[in-house]
Amino acid sequence: MSQSTYNATNDSQGIVEASTDLSSSLFAIIKETSTGIVLCGADERPCGVLINTPKASQIAKYIGVGPGAKIVCTSAITKGDVVASSGTTGGGKTITSGHWMIGFAKETGVAGDIIEIDVHVGYYA
Repeated sequence: MSQSTYNATNDSQGIVEASTDLSSSLFAIIKETSTGIVLCGADERPCGVLINTPKASQIAKYIGVGPGAKIVCTSAITKGDVVASSGTTGGGKTITSGHWMIGFAKETGVAGDIIEIDVHVGYYA
């Protein structure tokens, strides 16, 4: 990674180099790897929600904690639901206990809708 990368461990927004092309992944749930930011797979530990559209080796900006993030629903989500990554597209789904979560739905939506969430990464036990 270049010297301009920044690991936002405790900040509400982060900037880290994208290790793959994320130019069509606005509002995707992402994770950080040793080589940079990639889309978060189903039930993997996320680091935040992408808020720009970087190509590989460009800076990825994301919301890592707090309100105001938007995600794309891959299935029905109801306001107040606990949300996690649903698969390789970085979309969101409702979860029950025993999974990594990205946060809580602030709106209701169906597959394909873009809804707001409060980002609170953690393990939903």
